[in-house]
Amino acid sequence: EKVIKYGEQQKIEHKIIVDGRQLKRIELTAKVNYDEVSNKILLIGSVQDITDRTGAAPPSAPPTTASSSNNSIRQHAISELSFNIRTPLSSITNLLNLFESTPLNQQQQDLLASLKTSFDDLSVVFNDLLNFSILFAEQVKIQEEDFNLKAFFETYRRSLHIRSEQIKVKSRLLSSDDLPEKVSSDSQKLMLLLNNVFNHAVKYSDEEDTITMEVHSKKSSQKITALFVSVSFKSRKTTRSSLKELMALASDSANDTQGVETIDTKRHVEKVIINKLIRAFGGTFSVLSGNQREIILQIELPVTVAAKEVVTSKVPEPSAPLRLLLVEDHPINRIATKRLLLSWSDQITVDVASNGEECLDKLKTSEYDLILMDIKMPKVSGIEATIKIRKKDSIPIIALTASASKSEEEKCLDVGMNDYLVKPFQPSDLYGCIMKLYQTI
Repeated sequence: EKVIKYGEQQKIEHKIIVDGRQLKRIELTAKVNYDEVSNKILLIGSVQDITDRTGAAPPSAPPTTASSSNNSIRQHAISELSFNIRTPLSSITNLLNLFESTPLNQQQQDLLASLKTSFDDLSVVFNDLLNFSILFAEQVKIQEEDFNLKAFFETYRRSLHIRSEQIKVKSRLLSSDDLPEKVSSDSQKLMLLLNNVFNHAVKYSDEEDTITMEVHSKKSSQKITALFVSVSFKSRKTTRSSLKELMALASDSANDTQGVETIDTKRHVEKVIINKLIRAFGGTFSVLSGNQREIILQIELPVTVAAKEVVTSKVPEPSAPLRLLLVEDHPINRIATKRLLLSWSDQITVDVASNGEECLDKLKTSEYDLILMDIKMPKVSGIEATIKIRKKDSIPIIALTASASKSEEEKCLDVGMNDYLVKPFQPSDLYGCIMKLYQTI
């Protein structure tokens, strides 16, 4: 029960009688493991005879097992896979934005709309992939980044619509006007949390009823805002036992030690993921029972309100010639990003390099006003190239990376980069970063 509740390795001591006459003390260590072949959640652990232990010696450390080693390898593989997926996603995003800005007839507009919907669907699948890294992680870390909260929920609205059509349920998202525009939190894990809570609601709701997700915020201090998300639905099939399961989910997120009744495998996965994410965010989860069999799943999460920026409908163009060096190892992404930049303004010229080594060579023979630097590249990485550049040049450098972690951002800024942009990004975000530094050139 403890393993299911917390999703982490647990250890207990127990007494058994052997052959009906001999009392033994044993220590059981267990952990949840996901078997990809059978698509089942397995309970794996060890049993150790500790009868000979005397005194109050501290419990021994959990034994290192082959399964825990395999889990570490799997976590690393999933992390690498999610990182590598971001690069082609960035290329697709840039190409779609370029395509949308060209003259299109009605048929092409319809095809583009379908293509963007398919891309949104792919993004949903990509986010679901991250569920497995959460499931196996010993500790979930929140990677804070600044993002537009209202834009986030508009994106999630499309994602929710796609998901609902796939599983043939009715849903709606209502977001309040009081939401702060820009916050600092982990947008990916917030998306995962919302997806898993919604999926959990689907299992209890009536098929003909609409699942409603409502979002609002309440300022708790000058910098901290409480974000409230409630998912409500009606269920004629809700029994006392199933309501107890939902209540247990809420108590688990608050680290309650009450037992949980055994439920099916998929719900176990969602319970573990929801509990881990709620605890990582430092939030709370509660279940309310309303009138006419209405059930409300309510989440409260603290988010930091980021400094407001002046937002304009269109990013201004450079007023003078601006020569950029784009350093990017992915060929399609290199082409797409260059075209985005050239389509922005006639004042822009773009030279390209496929890795840090080529970047350093080009700087020896040519002059540039600004560098757009990818981070993970062969031969010489973006970090290594920046360190060498900063020994003799103060040219502005913007990091373009597929890693959304705060530690990666800090690493880039520590070596002397001026700004940081996570792939995939919107054209206006890229133009805005360039114009912010353009004022200092």
